[in-house]
Amino acid sequence: MAKRERAGEFVVKEVVHAVPCREGEELRFQKVEVNGAERADVRYFARSDYSGGKFMQTPRGITIDPSRLSSVVEGVQKLAAKFAKK
Repeated sequence: MAKRERAGEFVVKEVVHAVPCREGEELRFQKVEVNGAERADVRYFARSDYSGGKFMQTPRGITIDPSRLSSVVEGVQKLAAKFAKK
């Protein structure tokens, strides 16, 4: 099996919003830079005993090209509508 190369440099530029999930967990919406290109990132964070209780990024999340962000927002809005109280 070929060894997988590590992804390029991932730099958080701004945390735009955070949504608490279960205790010690949150979903963060961030503006990031990956290999010099700006991207939108939605990533899951969890508190870790290894970090002294600080939130640590997990591998679970998605990085989105800004040109496709409006389509993602549209999908989230459609999903939210399915759960809206009538």
